[in-house]
Amino acid sequence: MIHKQLTPHIHNILTFPGYAIAIDLFFKHDHKFRIISIYLPCDNSQLRLQIQNTIIQWIQQATNHNILPIILGDFNVPPNNSTSSSIKYKLLQFLQYNNIYDLADHTNTLLSTWHSSRHHSTIDYIWAYLPLLKYLNSFYLDDADFCTKSDHKILISSWTFPYAFIGKNRYSTRTRRRTFNYKAMNKEQWEIFANQVSLNLVTNKTPLSIQTTESLETTWHKIQTSIINAATKCIPNKKYTIRNFQHIFSSKATLLHLNLKKLNNIIRKVKASLTNTTPIPVHLNSTILYLNSSHQLNIPPIPISHELIPGWITNTNTEWQSLYHARNLENTKQIREQINQHITKRCSKLQNNPKTMINSILNRHKDPVKINNIKTPNDIITDPKSIKEHIKQHFDNWTAYRPINTHEFNTNWLEEYQPKTTTRPDYYSSALVNFSSKEISTTLSQLPNNKAYSSFEISYKMLKQAGPVFLQTITAFFN
Repeated sequence: MIHKQLTPHIHNILTFPGYAIAIDLFFKHDHKFRIISIYLPCDNSQLRLQIQNTIIQWIQQATNHNILPIILGDFNVPPNNSTSSSIKYKLLQFLQYNNIYDLADHTNTLLSTWHSSRHHSTIDYIWAYLPLLKYLNSFYLDDADFCTKSDHKILISSWTFPYAFIGKNRYSTRTRRRTFNYKAMNKEQWEIFANQVSLNLVTNKTPLSIQTTESLETTWHKIQTSIINAATKCIPNKKYTIRNFQHIFSSKATLLHLNLKKLNNIIRKVKASLTNTTPIPVHLNSTILYLNSSHQLNIPPIPISHELIPGWITNTNTEWQSLYHARNLENTKQIREQINQHITKRCSKLQNNPKTMINSILNRHKDPVKINNIKTPNDIITDPKSIKEHIKQHFDNWTAYRPINTHEFNTNWLEEYQPKTTTRPDYYSSALVNFSSKEISTTLSQLPNNKAYSSFEISYKMLKQAGPVFLQTITAFFN
């Protein structure tokens, strides 16, 4: 069942009647998914093989078109025999070998999904393509006793895809960042931080040794989450917004804004001379003359007597307000013209070129490849048709089938591909030795503290103070 809010995003539907359905959902910012729901029968091996081949074909089509697949349903096989050569496990083996992960295994939710009066087993799954895992919020199992009263449990996964519905501005004017105040930390607070990291690692069931079947991506995600959550909780921090005020005003409004700033500066200096009884800056009268001539203002010249300055400030403030309103009106007019221009352009595209409009709505943007000329050994090709033909011919030749001359290879090249007898096996023994905790600790201690952290938002200072459990975890991760 699809929620009615998602029905406008359905792009395509594929079915294997009675056993499988695939729904393509397209959202903004190139979020494209293929949700495949399946039921694999256990009493008809020929039909089961046909369904598995169809599902594999759907998955390959999706990945070839940059659509991220999610496969869910009743597979009717347990996971512990997935290495079997039986055709029952063909789909499971394909998923495991193609960077598609079982969410139960990824989140260590290793519970049975089916039960009877005497038996229980895991035969229901949700599998997700690797690039999707970073958007996963939670995965858990729920009993069906109070809804469908089925002997199968309900598998529930929660996801967050940023800007999939509302979209985001292509040119953002603000960025939120978090900064940590390490100077406010003392020895006791760093111990609390280390203990929190250790607790998070244990809670997330992060492997502490190399004896694990967990993927590197899953382990690193647990380490990253444990450190960031502990840092946010234990280290004083704050978020601040970086604002970008470019392109707020039109060109004419920008000139008005600059001259408004000049007038502000003049008023401030004149007020300071009155307050401090200092010489009056009468040399600014030339700037006032320029402002009057540029914007048809009536700013009086700066008086030479302190007694006349209050009246001059009153009159100048009136002219300042006129310049202020002129700037805002000009900017509002410019924005309104841009809005009307874009509305007209969109309406015209919707009528005359709906394909371009739909691509824009779905955020399908492809950077064109432009080749103006091609230099050959004897000539330079500049004709567009000849350029396209030359490119087509080049890739046809590049991908053409080239049969291997087995006799030539066995006669002249076979010996070149044999292992070198002069290479001793112990040359690479030192490179295969596991890292020790002492080596990792020494390397971490040599890292500089004043470096900006990467996209993982983990600084070197956090790594140095994360505690012994983290050191054991990261050592196992590197090994």
